[in-house]
Amino acid sequence: MNRYVVLCAIVSVFMMVSCVPYRFIKYGSENIDDNEIGVFDVDTIHRSDTPFIFPEKPQGDRVLDTMKIPYGKGRKMSLTSGMDTINVSQAIVVVQNDSIIYENYQGWLGRDTRSVIFSVSKTITSLLCGIAIDEGYIKSVQDPVTDYIPELVKKDTMFRYLTIEHLLDMRAGLKFSENYKANPFTGMARLYYGRNVMKQIANVKFSDKPDETFDYNSMTTAILGEVIERATGKSYAAYLSEKVWKPLGMEIDAVVCLDDPHHRRAKSYAGIATCVRDLAKIGQLYLDKGVWQGQQVVDSAWVKRSFSISDAMENNRYSYSWRCQVYTIGNKDGGAYHTDSLSAVKRCEELNYPLSQVKIVHNDKGYKAEYYTDRFYALGVRGQVVYVNPNKRIVAVFIGEDRIGDYNNTFDYMASML
Repeated sequence: MNRYVVLCAIVSVFMMVSCVPYRFIKYGSENIDDNEIGVFDVDTIHRSDTPFIFPEKPQGDRVLDTMKIPYGKGRKMSLTSGMDTINVSQAIVVVQNDSIIYENYQGWLGRDTRSVIFSVSKTITSLLCGIAIDEGYIKSVQDPVTDYIPELVKKDTMFRYLTIEHLLDMRAGLKFSENYKANPFTGMARLYYGRNVMKQIANVKFSDKPDETFDYNSMTTAILGEVIERATGKSYAAYLSEKVWKPLGMEIDAVVCLDDPHHRRAKSYAGIATCVRDLAKIGQLYLDKGVWQGQQVVDSAWVKRSFSISDAMENNRYSYSWRCQVYTIGNKDGGAYHTDSLSAVKRCEELNYPLSQVKIVHNDKGYKAEYYTDRFYALGVRGQVVYVNPNKRIVAVFIGEDRIGDYNNTFDYMASML
């Protein structure tokens, strides 16, 4: 038999047996329209019957329409001009003091367009976990995951020591690589394109004991999503509709991608698709300490822990699925590193940075002083950003087709000028 024919037959059988390579070859790498093009089945997160519409600042008073801010390669331009220089679809909304002060859309993304927000989904899953604790479905963040997924004990006794807080802070110790390279055989590809996420959870191994090391990976939030569904007895989409989307007055139906139509496990780590205006309401909820229109949606203590500078300093800038905005305090010559820790501390004191928010990091290049701000953000792999600045009462959201520049720093500079 012709070798080519044999090879094709082998490949065909392999692709029929293994859905991950087939999906990967057919659809390629993850994209923000995966919810719309048939890559996955989806479950609907229902909008509110009485949607909340942010008040809008009059066009003539919107200083961000013309304000010049850094936009890559040393250039300064307005947010609109910056978007126009890049030929990809993008959407931005900025809210200050509860009103929209800037909004712009480009390409196929519009006000009511929903797109996948990837790892910003983790932040929303964290919010759902806080609500489930408020309601008593989950007793405590110190609960072991085996209280809710007991069959995991038979797979690996280490699961007994894995708590919900380990999942929230990415300190699970799981052997899982967050690798987005064009390779259908990575753990991330199998998780994203696989058709049975619970089977993958059951087969995951540990590289470290829980709580020993920080390691960002999506498997942790996949487990957390399963915990929430089992604890509440409701689907991820139904619980999110009931406890977040409807109370916050979301304007459009969102969706969450599923592993397949039979198992229907939500991609709680990267599968929510929504629009920028509704995503801004998540940031506004945290800005207002868990209160929305007078209603306590999630305990203020949960928000405080999520935006905890001290916990972020202990946990590689990460706290309950939010990231702390951190800046390097360089030496007098403009370099990033200091010769010793004392000189790094002295430099921070000279510049009046509070030492309680400074962390000195040592490596083979020297000593780096990292200043942990009070600004936090959620981040998706394609550059999706939800930025919260409590001091300036700003929430800013960016969604785009790819990681374009650093919108987190752009928003921070913008906030400093307002």
